[in-house]
Amino acid sequence: MKIFVCSTVKDLGDLRDELYRSLKELGHIPWFSEKDDFPTNRHPDSMTNCIKVAEECDLFVVLLDKRAGLPYTKREGSPYPELFDLAISEAEYRCARKRGKPVCIFIRKRAEHESAIYRQIKDKEQRESMKWYSEPAVYEFYDRLIHEKPHIPWRYTFDSIREIMGPLNTVIGEVQAISSVSYGLLTPPQPYFAHPYPLQKNFTGRVAERNMLTEWLTKGRHPMLALNAIGGMGKTALSWYWIQEDVIKGGLSPHGIIWWSFYDKESSFENFLKHAILYVTGGRINPDGLQSTKEKMSALRGILYNNEYLLVLDGIERVLRAYYNLGSPYQGDEVKIDERSEYRSFIDPNLGDFIRMLASGYPQTKTLLTSRLFPKELDDLEGCIKKRI
Repeated sequence: MKIFVCSTVKDLGDLRDELYRSLKELGHIPWFSEKDDFPTNRHPDSMTNCIKVAEECDLFVVLLDKRAGLPYTKREGSPYPELFDLAISEAEYRCARKRGKPVCIFIRKRAEHESAIYRQIKDKEQRESMKWYSEPAVYEFYDRLIHEKPHIPWRYTFDSIREIMGPLNTVIGEVQAISSVSYGLLTPPQPYFAHPYPLQKNFTGRVAERNMLTEWLTKGRHPMLALNAIGGMGKTALSWYWIQEDVIKGGLSPHGIIWWSFYDKESSFENFLKHAILYVTGGRINPDGLQSTKEKMSALRGILYNNEYLLVLDGIERVLRAYYNLGSPYQGDEVKIDERSEYRSFIDPNLGDFIRMLASGYPQTKTLLTSRLFPKELDDLEGCIKKRI
C-alpha cells in the first residue's frame, strides 16, 4: 500500500524516521518527502510535486504537532491555484480529500489541547500572538479538520510511535479490505490470500500428503481437517503448495478460497471476520454494520455453511493459550501442560465457538487448520479429522 505521510520534518523528524522504518518492515510503500525514494518526477517545483504525489497514494496520513509547513505561495503554471496561501500540509491534505483518498489524522495531545484554547479566542490580534506552542496555521488547520464534512472516522491523538502504529495498522487493514472489494479484486471464485506465503523455490515432493489433502477436499466426509506437526515440519509450505498446484492449477474449483494466517501481526479473529465477510459477500454486507462479534460469526457461518469454500486457517497455535504471548514467534515446541488441557484452548472463546461451528453438522465449506497443537475445542467433534505429518 502506498502511504503518504504528511507532516513537517522540523518538529517530527525522529518520529517520521521511526514510522518510515515501521511501514517499510510491514511491506508498504511509505512516501516521506525527505526520503530518497520519494517520487520526484511529478512536477519540477518541489511543493507542487508533493501535492501531486498526494493525489496518487492509497492512504493519506496527517501528523500534526507544532507546525504545518510553509505556505503554498502562488506559482506560475500551478495546477492548484485554489490551494495558494494554505500551509503545505493543509494543501496536500485538501488535494488528497478532493481525490477521495482515505485520510487518517494523528494530532499531538498537547497540540489538541492548545488548539481548543485557540478556538475560544475571538480577538484576531490575540490569536496572532498565540505562538507559545504551535504556529497559528496549525490551530487553524486543526479547527477546520474537526468540522470537516464529510466526517473523518480515523482521528487519533498521540505522544509516541506506539500510539500511532497501533491505530494505523487497524486503519490500513480496513482500507485494504474496503478498497480491494470496491475495485473488484476480492470476489469469489478468485482466491483471497490475506497473508501470502513466500514459498521457497526448492520445494518439492510431499506427494502422498498432497494426495491425502486432495482426497479429503474432493471426497472426504469430514468438513474439517487439522494438520498437526511440530515447528519446522513445513505445515504452511505444504498447504500453500497444495493450494497453488493441486487445487487451483488442478481445477478442483471450490466456490472460493480464503487463506488466513494467524502468524501475521494483524490477524486477529475480529479482522478475520471483517475481511472474510467482505470477500464472500462481494462487499454487499458491511461488517461494521453488524453490531456484535456473534452477529458477524453468524453471518459468515451462514454463507460458508451453504457454499463450497475452502478455508485455510494457518498457524492456529498462535491463538491457543500455550502460544498466545509476546514471545510466541520464538517459542519452541515445549509448552506448559496442565491436567485439563487448557493450554490447547482458544484464547478467544468466540473463535473457539466459530471453529466448532465449522466442524459441526454438514457445512459445504471445507476448513483446513495447520497447528502445532490440536485445539481442545475439537476433541469431541466427529466433524474434524486430525492428521500428523
